[in-house]
Amino acid sequence: VGQWPDGAPEPDEVEGQQTEMDGVEFGVALRSRTLWALAVSSACLWYSINAINSQATIFFEQDAGLSPARATFFYATIFACSVAGKFRFGALSDFIAKHRVMLMSATLLFCGSLLVFVPGDTGLQLSQNESQLMIFAVVFGLGYGGSFTMIQLVCVECFGQKALGKLLGIVIFVDSLGAALGIALSGQLKASSGSYFVPFATVAAVAFIAIISTLLIKPLQQQNSA
Repeated sequence: VGQWPDGAPEPDEVEGQQTEMDGVEFGVALRSRTLWALAVSSACLWYSINAINSQATIFFEQDAGLSPARATFFYATIFACSVAGKFRFGALSDFIAKHRVMLMSATLLFCGSLLVFVPGDTGLQLSQNESQLMIFAVVFGLGYGGSFTMIQLVCVECFGQKALGKLLGIVIFVDSLGAALGIALSGQLKASSGSYFVPFATVAAVAFIAIISTLLIKPLQQQNSA
């Protein structure tokens, strides 16, 4: 009758026994818009993060005119705030849908990327104001940390654990390409234009694409269980 003797372990408690994990089939996830929206969003976020990380110190010294010690301090501020962002957004994701928290962190990263610009006589130009650059370091750092934390959590939320390893492999492969492109292209744009205006404007544009892609993420696991 499907009952177990008193004291006998339930099947899912038997040591070494494998139980089927909940989640979306790999083929279903592979054909979904959500997987590729997450991959594109992750790639764009990592493009923006690595472009800034690889060039920030040089920008602070050369374009913003800060001393090496001051430039290093501003650069360290980005990383310190990224740690705070990981904790803050990670904690928030315990109460709010994780893809919505990722949208918040992506929006914060985009807003931070805009803070390196100021209006000038001939249009936008790069800021040399230390107070504004410090705000940039704080806001961008928080968005950086939140985005870093949420990518894998959103993958679990959207697809469950059934094919999580393979799906994370795809997402991480695509966002690694974005990260590598961020480093290579930002340096090339600086070398060709002679200024960080074009590479940092590109970062802002790519971060905006990340926001649009994140808006397209809809958890398949919730749809299947509905």
